Order: sequence, then C-alpha cells, then structure tokens
Amino acid sequence: MNQAAKLNQRRAMEEVVTSLESKSSKMRALNEEGYSRSEIAKFLDVRYQFVRNVLVREEEKKERDPISDQVSVPVGPGGRIVVPAPYRKAMGIVEGEQVMLRLVGDEVHIGSRAAEIRRAQDLVAKHVSADLSLVDELIEERRHEADRED
Repeated sequence: MNQAAKLNQRRAMEEVVTSLESKSSKMRALNEEGYSRSEIAKFLDVRYQFVRNVLVREEEKKERDPISDQVSVPVGPGGRIVVPAPYRKAMGIVEGEQVMLRLVGDEVHIGSRAAEIRRAQDLVAKHVSADLSLVDELIEERRHEADRED
C-alpha cells in the first residue's frame, strides 16, 4: 500500500472512532467497519492479542445474547451506520440487499423490503374486501378507458 493510500485509510479510521472514548469501543467500531485485527492494532498502537481478546469476547457475548432490545452503533463517514449481524439475520437481510427506511416521529425504522411489502399488503387488506381483486378492477378500468378513446 502506498503512502497516500495509508494516509487515506488512517483518516477513514479516525472518522470511525472520532467520538469514541475507550480503545475497546474503537476496536469494536473498526471491526464493524470491516478492518482487520492487525489493521486495528497498528492504528490504535496496541498489541494484536489485545484486539483479538476484545473482539473474541464481543463475539462470545453476541453468541450468548445475540439480540438485545437496544444497541448503540456509531455513525460513520457520510452518515453510515452498521446494522449488527444478529439484527440483519433476524430481519432476513443479506449483504448488498436494499433496506427500507421509514421516519416515524423522530425515529428511523429500518426494515427489509419483504417486511415493508407485507406491511403495505396488510394495510391494503384492511380497506379492501378479500373477494375483490384490485388487479381485475384495474384491468377493467383500463378497458373502459380504451373503449372511450376509440
């Protein structure tokens, strides 16, 4: 890696940890951003074993209690946040998949596309009887429009 690339990587890492106090929280945040243990150790000027121990304990903790009702994640460069793996797994979201954001008051709700489609279908089902086909209604409406144009 050339000098400019190293400098850019260091700046990016600094942005991730800028608001964090402890080295352990910085390690966890950098790990969530995808940096390797050796990169984290070098950046924080600590031993690799220290980074490994912190991250292994974190993984073990997550395995014991994978989802808590609330979790704190740092806001990274450009407003990025990382949804922790247990949450993505529980929501059925895989890497690269699009998610839906919905602003509710002063909160952002994140959901999978499938969950948001189910939510929309449930909303429509409340207002449309089960024996009515909206597709058939639309097709019939388009046929009437086409007949009027002729």
